Amino acid sequence: MTKKKKTLYEILEVPQDATLAEIQASHRRLTEKIQSSGLKREDVDFKLKVINVALQTLSDRRSRDAYDAQIASIQVPALIPHDHALVPSPRADSMALQAEAMSLKAEAVSLKAEAVSLKAEAMSLKMSVPPYGAGAEPGGNQSGLKKWASLFGGLAPPVRKGIVMVASMIAMLAVFQMFFVVFANRQIVEAARVEDKASEKVIIQEFYQTYGVRVNSAAEAQLLEAEYRRKEREQSTAERESQRKEEEYKRFVEESRRMGEQVTYENNTAEERARHAEEQQKRREEQERLEREAAEREAEQRYIEEKRRKMGLE
Repeated sequence: MTKKKKTLYEILEVPQDATLAEIQASHRRLTEKIQSSGLKREDVDFKLKVINVALQTLSDRRSRDAYDAQIASIQVPALIPHDHALVPSPRADSMALQAEAMSLKAEAVSLKAEAVSLKAEAMSLKMSVPPYGAGAEPGGNQSGLKKWASLFGGLAPPVRKGIVMVASMIAMLAVFQMFFVVFANRQIVEAARVEDKASEKVIIQEFYQTYGVRVNSAAEAQLLEAEYRRKEREQSTAERESQRKEEEYKRFVEESRRMGEQVTYENNTAEERARHAEEQQKRREEQERLEREAAEREAEQRYIEEKRRKMGLE
């Protein structure tokens, strides 16, 4: 069974005749209550948006008057369960103002009809006054009203009845016009309600096709869509930040690899140079050794030849 839809006054927990100060105080109290309720962040944000919409609607004099007129003239079944209420659409507000204007016009027509009827009764009473001289003092100064009463009293009874009938017909026409205005007003309000309901169904269906979530009203769809877009923006920002960090890491890895290759190349070059210098040093030492050995052999050969010469072997 569908619960009755809460009004904006019920959402803010204030009576319909609450002052602006009472509405604002209740809004602050509910804000603190929701923020300290311990609910999920998404639920807290959603409830805050609902009471903020209620505050904005009831804080403005024109929007509040239109909403009050809508409550008084349209009884729409609740579409949002729990703590969510349907925010009046601009078209509904316009229709409510138009309905209020037509109701005032109907009241004016009714008052006019009553005035005509009273005027007819007054004329009838005036015409029932005896003619001049029938009961008045002779020679007295009569007022203009008495003169007119005497004049109409002198008319024939059929004429007086005809005047009363004409006045009654005017009153009946005025009453008929009043009922016609009220009926037309109801037709306009009903047409606006049907159109708003059809438009709301379209919005709900489009929201379901887009996000795959069933909602109860267009207002709830708008709030959820705004929340989804906020999350999408946050997710997009997070993805861009993650991509930026990943690119920075890749650049760091590439720079580290390049620096490692540079260090390895420099180390290999230094080792190659050291090895080359060592080989050259070994060759020089080997050359010096060979030269020493050759010098020693040559010195030894000279020594042997000098000995043989001294011994006369040659």
